[in-house]
Amino acid sequence: MASFTKMANGWRAQINIKGHRESLVRPTKAQAVAWATERESAIRNHVDTGILKGKTFEDACRRYELEVSKHKRGYRWEALRLNALVEFVMDGKRLGDIELVDMSSDLIGRWRDLRMKGTEETKGVSGSTINRILNLWSHVLSTAATEWKWISHSPTKDVRRPKESPHRDRRPTQDEIDRIKLYCGFNDEPSVNQYCLDEIGDEDDQFNTVLAMARAEGIDPDQVRAELETPVEPEPAPEPVQKPAKRGRKPKTEKPADAALPEKTETEKEAEAVLQKIAPWPYPTSKGAA
Repeated sequence: MASFTKMANGWRAQINIKGHRESLVRPTKAQAVAWATERESAIRNHVDTGILKGKTFEDACRRYELEVSKHKRGYRWEALRLNALVEFVMDGKRLGDIELVDMSSDLIGRWRDLRMKGTEETKGVSGSTINRILNLWSHVLSTAATEWKWISHSPTKDVRRPKESPHRDRRPTQDEIDRIKLYCGFNDEPSVNQYCLDEIGDEDDQFNTVLAMARAEGIDPDQVRAELETPVEPEPAPEPVQKPAKRGRKPKTEKPADAALPEKTETEKEAEAVLQKIAPWPYPTSKGAA
């Protein structure tokens, strides 16, 4: 049986079933009751295995996109990759329709081999591309296992990774850049998207990313065009850090070099005249005395 307590920032729901305790704070009591009901049902049915049946790979990807990817700089890239994974068809079935409890390392390994080899609709990709997708896939399943408690462990840990692709040793030619522009539907008028594509091709030689997103991954080129047209806002420059003033020390005051000396008093002048008569200054040298 769940218990609910009013807190300063919402309602705290506490459950204790078969020695398993959990608690969570929600803004409203209705949300706290809904969470407690869902967790109680999951714990009663799968407390020993830690597996929540009925959750599909698409459910995990959509929740990961909303709760994790949305707060990253590479949100749009991850959203495109997750959507491509969900829509990928293997053995006549979408990957998104497969339940998480049925997702195994064998299934992911067959997907790896199929993507590297390529199909009639899609072209094969390199080992570096496979590793980037597997890293994202692994993080989704690891989050589902450790945080959401949907599965007991992530099967991606048992999947063999392919070798990384060799580094590029050349830059794209102008003919290759023109072909990419023609494929993506760019015109000859100067625009922001053409400038971005020229910069990508000339500097980092990353135009193959456009091909991978538009052709190999089966993504609509309009989405790629939207990515290129989106301006990137520069990050604000950090404010300079001011050092605190040191305590206990007075600042040094420099005297001006041309400061005038105070005038001598009459008494000082008389004393100086008497000293000059008794012992004149400067003293005469031996040559002068002779």
